[in-house]
Amino acid sequence: MTNLPTYAGIKPNKSSIAIEFTYNNVRCRETIKCTPTKTRMQELARKREAILYEISLGTFDYAKHFPNSKKATELSSNKANAITIKQLITDWFERQRKVCQLSTIRGYKSVIYFHLIPQFGHLKLAELKPTMVTDWMTDLVCDGTKPKRVNNILTPLRDAYKRAYLDSVIDKNPIDRVKNLKLERPDIKPFTENEINSILSFIPNESDRNMIELAFYTGLRTSEYMALTWSDVDFKNKRLNIDKALVYKHLKSTKTKSGIRTIELHDRALQALHKQKALNVNIENIVFPDLKNKSHWHDTSAIRKRIWIPALEKANIEYRNPYQTRHTFASQMLSQGKNPLWVANQMGHIDWGMIIKTYGKWIENN
Repeated sequence: MTNLPTYAGIKPNKSSIAIEFTYNNVRCRETIKCTPTKTRMQELARKREAILYEISLGTFDYAKHFPNSKKATELSSNKANAITIKQLITDWFERQRKVCQLSTIRGYKSVIYFHLIPQFGHLKLAELKPTMVTDWMTDLVCDGTKPKRVNNILTPLRDAYKRAYLDSVIDKNPIDRVKNLKLERPDIKPFTENEINSILSFIPNESDRNMIELAFYTGLRTSEYMALTWSDVDFKNKRLNIDKALVYKHLKSTKTKSGIRTIELHDRALQALHKQKALNVNIENIVFPDLKNKSHWHDTSAIRKRIWIPALEKANIEYRNPYQTRHTFASQMLSQGKNPLWVANQMGHIDWGMIIKTYGKWIENN
C-alpha cells in the first residue's frame, strides 16, 4: 500500500479502490473490488479523468460507468439504462398495494414474482424488446396457459412501463407494440333441469344444498352468494340485495359498480332461502356459512373441492366449473323468453351487450 502511487480522488484499501468525484453537486464515491496495484491505480486514475471530462461536457452517463451502483438510478442521465425491470415493477407493486383490493394484490404478487421478475427482472428498462415479450407470451400459450391468463400476467408490466413513459423515465415504451392475445369464446355448458336436480340430490348437507340451488336460480357469482347476510334478503318482496363479495375471507364491494343491484327471486331460489332460514344456522348473520369452520367460506376452492366435485362425480355428470351455474341461469331465463335487459340487470352487467354476445344462441332458439 505504501509503495502505491498517489492520485487525486483515488483511494486504495486492502481489497478495493474507491473513485471519488462530484456530479450534479453530489459527492460520489464508487468502490471497485480489486487488489490495489500500481497498474490498477493508473487505470482508475485515467477512468476518473474521463469521468470528469464527460461531466464537464455534459455527456456523463452514470449507469454506463457504474451499472450496479445505487446512485446510478438516482443520478444517471439515462435512467432507462440504469433501472432494472425488477426495480420498476416492485416499485409499481408497492404503489398498487395502497389502492387495490386484497384479491387484486394477491393476483399481482403471484404473476410478478412467479412470472415477470424471473423472466425479465434482470434486464434494464431499455433492454426490453417487443419480440422478447411476444415470444414469451407464445411459449406460455404453448405450455397450456389460457390467452386471458397470459394477458392478465402482462398487466403489471404493461402498466409499470406506461407509468415510466409518462414520467419521462423512458423515451419510448416497447410494450405499446405488444398486443394482447385474442380471447377464446367463453366455454358455456349450462346444466339441464334434470342435471341440476341430480347434482342437488348428491349434496348431503342441507345448508350446502340450499346454497348451490340458490346459485343455479339467481346467477350469482360464487363470491357474491358466499357474502350474503340475512339483512340482504327481502322475503316479503321476494328480492335479494347484492352489494358485496367475499374474496379470501375478506368482504369487498362487488366486482363492478353495476354489480350492486337488487334481484328478483326465482321461486326455487326463494324456496332455497326459506329452507335455509328454517335451519336456524346462527353464525355471524351469514346466510351460507362454512359449517366446518363455523365462519365465512375462505375461498371458492373449498366449495369446489368439498361440495361441487363430489356431487358431479356421484351424479355421473361431466365436470364443469361452478361458474356454469351462472351460465345456466342466464340460458334458462333467455330460453323462457325473459327480456335480455332484465337478465343483464339480474346478473350485474352494465348493459345487455354482454348478454347478447355471450348468450345469443339461447335468444335465437327462443
